[in-house]
Amino acid sequence: MIAIDNIRLMLGEPVLVAVSPGPEARWGYYQFPKLSTLPTGELLLTINTSADDDLEYGQPSPAYVSRDEGRTWARYSGEPGLTVSHSPISAVGGGEYLCTPFPRALDVRDDVMPQPVGTLSSYGEVRLYRLEECSPQVQAYLARLAALRWKPGSGWGAEEIDWDTRGLLARSFAGALSRTSFQYPLLCVEGALFYPEYVTNYLLPDGSPPKGMAVHLMASMDNGHSFQRVGLIAHDPQGQDNFSEATIARNVRGELVCVIRRADHRQKPMAITFSGDMGRHWSPYRDLF
Repeated sequence: MIAIDNIRLMLGEPVLVAVSPGPEARWGYYQFPKLSTLPTGELLLTINTSADDDLEYGQPSPAYVSRDEGRTWARYSGEPGLTVSHSPISAVGGGEYLCTPFPRALDVRDDVMPQPVGTLSSYGEVRLYRLEECSPQVQAYLARLAALRWKPGSGWGAEEIDWDTRGLLARSFAGALSRTSFQYPLLCVEGALFYPEYVTNYLLPDGSPPKGMAVHLMASMDNGHSFQRVGLIAHDPQGQDNFSEATIARNVRGELVCVIRRADHRQKPMAITFSGDMGRHWSPYRDLF
């Protein structure tokens, strides 16, 4: 047992859920595990079995379900969209649940793209384009998120989430144009849903493109049917830090707290920042450790 203030953590013996087939030839054949609670109370574990590549994501993978709080596991054979990797399930308002299956990127290697308005470096060159200058296909791709919503009495159903495209910058890397999804659970606070977004790039408040990856706070006031950008969480004006893979919580003082990865091929400490006004303004980020 680990005891910290009023928190008690019980650590049991590890349970083996799944093993990738051999021979193992890559750095991680079963990658990016995500653990969720299904609306019916079972645990769902998803993994990625494709290459760590934007053009390979978005496909169903083996998934596993536990009906005894993780002691034993079996293959999951329910809603196929829930088995896509990087796609946790979030409890939202009204007893509903929301999931955005991780999307496959658009292959734009043979497309005529507009002139980039900026570039940034993250494992290679990332190009940024004004959305309004892109093709109708690209605009439609970035304006909607494919989602699954569970409602009491009716189960899972498909829908599309409206995504804020004001000042949006489409981004491409190695010919793949990426769209966001909820890779981490949504935070529910006083009727709002919050998500720290880093895949979608936006113009900065002064109208300039970012020099490095930034994190913006997205909020929904209609239980996840649409999301609007409400604040810039973190950005390095010098372009030395690339912010990604952020997650938020609420602390005992009522502040929003955001912890962010700020490394790519250069290892750095994670960053932490705080907001006291529901995400509109954030403190200067600092090293978490």
